[in-house]
Amino acid sequence: MGAEALGGLHHALHARRIVRLRERAPEEPERAAAAAGGRPAGGIRFADREPRADDRAAAHATTRPAAAVHNAGAATDPRAGRAEREPSSAHLHAHFLAVDPQLVVWIVARATGVAAYIALCLSILSGIALRTSVLDFLATNRALRSLHDFMIWVWIPLGVAHAATLLLDKTAQIAPSDLIVPFRVSYAPVAIGLGTLSLDIVVLVTVTSWLRRRMDDRLWRWVHRSSYVAFVTLFFHALLSGTDFSSPLISAISWSTALGIGLLATSRIVFGRLPE
Repeated sequence: MGAEALGGLHHALHARRIVRLRERAPEEPERAAAAAGGRPAGGIRFADREPRADDRAAAHATTRPAAAVHNAGAATDPRAGRAEREPSSAHLHAHFLAVDPQLVVWIVARATGVAAYIALCLSILSGIALRTSVLDFLATNRALRSLHDFMIWVWIPLGVAHAATLLLDKTAQIAPSDLIVPFRVSYAPVAIGLGTLSLDIVVLVTVTSWLRRRMDDRLWRWVHRSSYVAFVTLFFHALLSGTDFSSPLISAISWSTALGIGLLATSRIVFGRLPE
């Protein structure tokens, strides 16, 4: 009796376990579907269940696989990051083509004009210092003489480049004849006319300096003294024609040169000049 009772109890427990497994079997596909995306096989959505932390991590990992692969490739290949940071040749070419040619013309004209102005200031200052009696110790200074002679050769190409770029400027609209005859342009006639006048005087002084041996000495001196007029006209040309005087450096050079030329010219009038 005891063995038969135990056997019956064992069969009853086994049957109850089978029933429980059959009752839980339909829930397994629903749980699997919920873990995969929240939808069971039958199409019913489990909206009342909040996503778990592992579900959100899995979704985040699946939404950015390409970025992870790209970052992994960039970490292994340093050239990939450098290629992204450096602009391509096509981009640089397009950026270069976008530059306004008139802006380049204006920059070159301004740079050559300022450089020519500084060269002329140095030439006039060194020349007047060589023949001023209060500075007689400089009369035999070879370095100062060389500076005076060399600055005019520096001024010539800079002045030519300045005038040539102004011919290309569509704003000023300067004709070749306007480089000889002053005050004929419609754009800033006074400022540009003073520049043309200073150009004519400096060219005249330079040419007569080359022809000095063939000229009367008194005539040559009077022509050479007109370089002071050239400086005055060039000074006001720079003052009126642009914004260069707003620069502290250009303003300091201009006013100090004007003061130095004024003092040296006054000393030559009062104390006389050194003989040749």
